Amino acid sequence: LCGGHGRCECRVCICDANYTGSACDCSLDTSTCLAANKQICNGRGTCECGVCKCTNPKFQGPTCEICPTCPGVCAEHKECVQCRAFETGEKKDTCQRDCSYFNLIRVKDRDKLPQPADQSYPLSHCKERDANDCWFYYTYAVRNDTMREVYVVETLECPAGPDIIPIVAGVVAGIVLIGLALLLH
Repeated sequence: LCGGHGRCECRVCICDANYTGSACDCSLDTSTCLAANKQICNGRGTCECGVCKCTNPKFQGPTCEICPTCPGVCAEHKECVQCRAFETGEKKDTCQRDCSYFNLIRVKDRDKLPQPADQSYPLSHCKERDANDCWFYYTYAVRNDTMREVYVVETLECPAGPDIIPIVAGVVAGIVLIGLALLLH
């Protein structure tokens, strides 16, 4: 009756202090709308009945903090993707604690990564480099406003090292030719 937050008098709900609405079902408490920066809905939305309504369509999530299409999304999640997928990078020792906020799905190669056209939610394609100059590819998406998904290509793309035999053969041949030219001169 009256959302459990009020009393009924003559078929009209008289709401408790922190509730409003015809059935006292709308909370006036804004603490659920506070973002990490202590702003209501990250300054990008309004708090209605204890839930953020984001005014900027690029931002989403319970406190309008998630922007999967903004520049910097890839760099922001790089270290966590690196430690979760490859057990390397700066966060490899704190990975369990710091990087359990997304669901990781491994795929064989790049063409198996989800494409923006196939999804009904924003998706970021990322290409990042690790300390060994190897590239890794992944997508970052937020589904249903809260579920974060990362698809990562399970193999690193590393540059091939120089082929040593032609280099050594070229240097030796150059020395021999210079020696012969000096002798014949």
